[in-house]
Amino acid sequence: MDKFTEKTPQGNIHNVKVEANPNYKLKRLIYSLFVVVILLGLVVAGLAVFVVFNSKAHVQNDVCTTQNCYQATSDILAYINESVDPCHDFYSYACGRWLANNPIPVDRPRHGTLYKIIDKKEMILRRLLERTAAAATNDGERKAIMYFKSCMQDIFTQTESRKDLIAMIRRLGGWNVIPTLKPADMTNWDYNSVMAQLSAKYDVDTLFSIWVGVDLRNSNVTIIEMTQSGLSLPNIEFYFKPDAQAAVQALIEYMTDIAMHMGATDRNRTREKMTEVYRFEQNVAKTHIHKLNKRNETLFYNKVNLSAVENVCPEIDFNSYLKLMFGRVIPYDEPVINYAMNYFKRMNDLLTNTTKETLNNYLIWHFVKTFAPAADSYLQAAFNRYNLAIGGRQTTGSQGLICSSRTDAALGMAVGAMFVKDSFPGQSRTTAIKMVEDIRNAFIAELPNLFWMDNQTRSVAADKARAVIAQVGYPAFILNGTRLSNFYANFSVNDSYYFINTVRRRAYALQLNIARLGKPYDKKAWIATPSTVNAFYSPPRNRITIPAGILQSPVYSNDYLRVLNYGAIGSAIGHEFTHGFDNIGGRYDKDGNLRQWWSDKILKNFNQKSQCLVNQYSNYTYFGLNLRGYATLSENIADNGGLGQSYRAYQKYVKAYGPEKQLPGIPLTNEQLFFTAFARVWCTADKEYYGKYYVSSNVHSPPKFRVLGTLRNSVEFANAFKCPLGSPMNPVKKCKVW
Repeated sequence: MDKFTEKTPQGNIHNVKVEANPNYKLKRLIYSLFVVVILLGLVVAGLAVFVVFNSKAHVQNDVCTTQNCYQATSDILAYINESVDPCHDFYSYACGRWLANNPIPVDRPRHGTLYKIIDKKEMILRRLLERTAAAATNDGERKAIMYFKSCMQDIFTQTESRKDLIAMIRRLGGWNVIPTLKPADMTNWDYNSVMAQLSAKYDVDTLFSIWVGVDLRNSNVTIIEMTQSGLSLPNIEFYFKPDAQAAVQALIEYMTDIAMHMGATDRNRTREKMTEVYRFEQNVAKTHIHKLNKRNETLFYNKVNLSAVENVCPEIDFNSYLKLMFGRVIPYDEPVINYAMNYFKRMNDLLTNTTKETLNNYLIWHFVKTFAPAADSYLQAAFNRYNLAIGGRQTTGSQGLICSSRTDAALGMAVGAMFVKDSFPGQSRTTAIKMVEDIRNAFIAELPNLFWMDNQTRSVAADKARAVIAQVGYPAFILNGTRLSNFYANFSVNDSYYFINTVRRRAYALQLNIARLGKPYDKKAWIATPSTVNAFYSPPRNRITIPAGILQSPVYSNDYLRVLNYGAIGSAIGHEFTHGFDNIGGRYDKDGNLRQWWSDKILKNFNQKSQCLVNQYSNYTYFGLNLRGYATLSENIADNGGLGQSYRAYQKYVKAYGPEKQLPGIPLTNEQLFFTAFARVWCTADKEYYGKYYVSSNVHSPPKFRVLGTLRNSVEFANAFKCPLGSPMNPVKKCKVW
């Protein structure tokens, strides 16, 4: 029972006794609950609308809608083949559509992403070089334009180059294979004098090479260096492999063609003499130290006095040779580095057992073949036939693109200045420099996680990483007109005679080199030209070089999402950085000196880790040939290490600046996009003959396996694409060095 006070109409107050209904309490409860449910429903509905609305806005805010991002999406979609399972064959997934829609041009042995960049660069250079010389801003650029013009509008090469070659051969003492040029007195003919003239006047190496380089054990000092040379075919294997007979015959026919055009009269007799030259080269090849072992400078660094070289090879008059080359007497006690002393010993015996006639034909052949690609159309055609037969790239295409490439090779700093001002804005360089530092820091940060190293070795490795010199884009001097003009002051250019310009170019390059002797070694001097589509690491300089030419789309753009840049050019930067710590660069300390800076125990651990990569890549086949796991080891170490460093650098970037927006309309997370951008760089197709040539001669793995081999070792890749353990792209056993 309840009591309450009720006021009656009369106004009197009574205490009223009320008897409660048994269902009243239940009804009130049900009513209250109903109201609460209605209110909660309205709240939930409101929240749902709010969440959906804001979720859509959030998704929209996470997508990049700039024109550059839409273009990047279009580019990516043009490459990937979504019908391929990325966990089964990522190369076919990342490159499949592009490869299907971009067949190899008929005049090329291969085609790929990097070749697109090269083609684009050459078109830019052609446009810049087609201007009149009056449009140049300094003498350096003016000479580049004149050089290009001599190649494009050559007046004299077709009619005069053969005459000039013959005149030069006469001054060298004649060529026995040609009756009208045959030396008058072979008995007194002196091959030492001819070899010295070829080197000093024309920068043509024959049986050996001599140049001014850096003392690998004291990288601040320049020194005379020498090593083996003297072969026409690409490498020593061509002289002994049974399946290289086609290349051998192509070489003999090439030599015969050249001699016939220069004045030989009897083709059969000429072929016999050129076959003798080939057999001599085959004997030279037998005396060579195998080129793979030459990469181990620790074994073949041999610093001696000049007299020691003369003692092992008295048949060569090195004193007279160097006097003509340097313009002064080089004393017998001058220190030199000879990387192939055993070759020089064996070469001495070979010379004593070879006729002067064969030596004459051999030396002049090497002289003529040096300049044949720049001579008249007949000699150029003969070169192209030979080059194509051995697996090289035929010199074809528009004359403008050919000439722009030749001009870049001859006056690269002047051409580079024009290229940089036209196609490489300053912010692009700033961003790339920042990426280099991010990757450097990522390398150092990973060292504590490499348990095969001890603390002392980690510390020394970190010091070397901090000391790496980074050259990005271009050298500053090329944008100073006066300094650029002075750089080419001693290079005379004729705007109407291309052949003579190539002769002058070699002489100019030689003088630049020999002028370095006796001066401190300049570790910051640029070797690569700014428009080069490549990147480099130099062990004696402990330096990476990333030219403006490689800093172009689709490998790099300042307008790209950073994930695309880190995946593509970032991995390339990391690749070059890792070269300082591979099986070659790792032999040099932070100052660029050839010195073992890790203990024998840690070096053994490194070699064991490296052997995993040797075994992995040796099991891959390309056009039926097994890859050479040891020959490609340094590049494979760099590929694997570079990818990991760049990925970690990108993750640190995201942590510092927040997640990047995603590309519109593309079925990839940014982590997946990173690896897709990496793979896209290496999308490449080879013709079979070139693919086999590449496997047998190149220190890089074929591009397909630079993708597959590297990503199969990446835990981060497997996680990004959720590849099951044991799937083709996520094997249980993985290799990791750095």
